[in-house]
Amino acid sequence: MENNVKDEINYVHDKINIKQISYMILMLLCSSLLYAFAVTCFINQSNGNIIAAGVSGLAMLISRVFFSDNASLAYMIIYIIMNIPLFILAYKSIGKIFSIFTLANVVIASLIIGLIPLEVYSFLKINELEPITISLIAGVLAGTSIGFALKANLSTGGGDIISLYFGIKKGVSIGRYVMLFNSMVVLVYGGYTGIANDNWHPIFYTLSYIFISSTVVDLIFTRTKKVLLEVITENGEAISSILLKETHHGCTVLRGEGAFSHNGKQLLHMVVSVRQITDVVKIVKDIDPCSFVIQLPVDNIYGKFYIPPFR
Repeated sequence: MENNVKDEINYVHDKINIKQISYMILMLLCSSLLYAFAVTCFINQSNGNIIAAGVSGLAMLISRVFFSDNASLAYMIIYIIMNIPLFILAYKSIGKIFSIFTLANVVIASLIIGLIPLEVYSFLKINELEPITISLIAGVLAGTSIGFALKANLSTGGGDIISLYFGIKKGVSIGRYVMLFNSMVVLVYGGYTGIANDNWHPIFYTLSYIFISSTVVDLIFTRTKKVLLEVITENGEAISSILLKETHHGCTVLRGEGAFSHNGKQLLHMVVSVRQITDVVKIVKDIDPCSFVIQLPVDNIYGKFYIPPFR
């Protein structure tokens, strides 16, 4: 009997792992395709109106300033060198599977970029679009790519690793760090190209692209977003004990009395991540269908808050 139970548990565990890995592979392919499409069909076809951001932009700036004679070769070498410590950081601090899938995402996206046929550009007539339209479309595509990757516990590499690292450490939205890091690179790079070519328009188009992509990332990736739930119930002890076990978050119970019924009530205060709201409300309603749940936004918290680790 014991062996049958163990076999059943192992089967369920393997099934869950296969399901999770299949989901990660699917999101990885979607992320790679969207990012390659954004870079090749929009950013690279913007006639220089959108400049490279993040680690890619930093590597390009260094290669053009210090290795102008062999800028292309220098860019490839510098970009690889700059990504090595980031992958080490991801492997040690974020998760092993995360870093492996992130590396696979970068490689696949690079291959897709090289394989997209030239006919796609003429079919889409991207050169006929206004620069602001290109920046908006590229922002949506790139932001969706990054959001899909982060949602599946991987990333698109480069500055996303830095943003995710600090976002988890600080417990704030990832999009904020993506926008901050990319904007700093763009302002430096844009300043250099603006002085060299007397053209400052790319800075504004690129900042628009970064703002849109960062906003889309925050809409899709809700891992670090939090809300305050207030639950008014007569079954506070039962609800709080299950919520503590299921969510790994603390819960404060205040005792009071209903003004109309004069029955004893408990008020539960609990901060949870956005993606846990549905599960928490279901648990509360299953135990006490007459409970009253209030959801309030949370800008910042000061203290320990459990965020499930990346693997």
